[in-house]
Amino acid sequence: MDAITRFTLSNGLRVVHSFDPSTRSVALGVLYLAGARDESPEHTGVAHLMEHLMFGGSEHNPHFDVALESAGATVNAWTSSDFTYYYSEIPAVNAATLFWAESDRMTRLCLDSSRLEVQRSVVIEEFSQTCLNKPYGRMGHILRSLLYREHHYRWPAIGLSPDHVRAITMEDVVDFYRKRYAPSNAILSVAGNITAERVMDLAEKWFGGLDTRPKPVRELVVEPEPHTERRLSVSGPEPQTRIVIAVPMCGVADAGYPAADIITDILASGASSRFYRRLTLEHPAISDADASVSGLQQPGYLMLNARVTDVGAADAAEDALWHEARDLALRAPSAQELQRALNRYESRTVFRQMVPSEVARHLAMAEAEGHTPEDILARYRCLTPEDIQIAAEKLFQPHRRCVIRWEPESSAAV
Repeated sequence: MDAITRFTLSNGLRVVHSFDPSTRSVALGVLYLAGARDESPEHTGVAHLMEHLMFGGSEHNPHFDVALESAGATVNAWTSSDFTYYYSEIPAVNAATLFWAESDRMTRLCLDSSRLEVQRSVVIEEFSQTCLNKPYGRMGHILRSLLYREHHYRWPAIGLSPDHVRAITMEDVVDFYRKRYAPSNAILSVAGNITAERVMDLAEKWFGGLDTRPKPVRELVVEPEPHTERRLSVSGPEPQTRIVIAVPMCGVADAGYPAADIITDILASGASSRFYRRLTLEHPAISDADASVSGLQQPGYLMLNARVTDVGAADAAEDALWHEARDLALRAPSAQELQRALNRYESRTVFRQMVPSEVARHLAMAEAEGHTPEDILARYRCLTPEDIQIAAEKLFQPHRRCVIRWEPESSAAV
């Protein structure tokens, strides 16, 4: 990645930029420090609905997508527990269009009852498709409710239920927008064929005059460490049993995060991984197995999961899944196995840096988490086999497990 330029406007907007003259496009991202964790437990889904409303037009750009697409841009967004991120990419010659459009909807978004009703219907339908009618679609809700008792991570970004989305009022939306969508609560990231000087000029021109508003205080809730295993059985129409084992872990900016992340690569990334060789290929009752980290800003979770072909072998499958994870706590991986995982991680990171939109996302996330993209690779490169074993020993303690066994309804009724 080329040299990174950082500056902050007088209204608090942070800007981070990377120049790449080898591409013909410019990518721009706006990361708002606003996510599902900023909602009330009785009133979830506002952050995700707000994401949809941001595409409804603003004072000087009433048809957001039309204006951007006519300039050759592609646009999209996502909402997480911690952030909402809007991203776009455009031919470099039209870069100013992105600055204009994003600045206008940052403080001059058009909000009215008709737009709210349209997007409310879209979000409720999305909830139905991804959570209610998709195989294992409720797993995210169930797992988070098992993992978290106090923290606002106990519901996913889409919200707790469609009823919560139906209950959102215009007042709720306007309040969230005015509090959270402020220059002081956002990061503007720019990457591609545009110089630092040009970014400074455009940022000052289009964002510099936006109102200065106080940065909202985010509630910091400490989730108590579990003292005993938590276990839940669920049934559904799915034909295969699914087993999920999750354990609490640190946040993404914590010093222990790289080791936990690489543990999941050693376990489940690629054909040389332990899960693939020892479980997917060799275990008679497991059709596939995976491992992942949540990547949350505050303490998140590491998840192991497997699909079981034989309902009667669920106990054996769960034991095998846990055994493979615990094996890393009992015996450090070889230097070669660790290096293979680190090489995969580094290659993914380097290849992503060839795409301007990925560079912009990487810049925004690093800025939000308080480090630089260069720091990230350095944190991984210094890992040793002993670091992995120590991290695994801390993570994979039986009393820290949250286990969900999702079984076919026919077998659960027997």
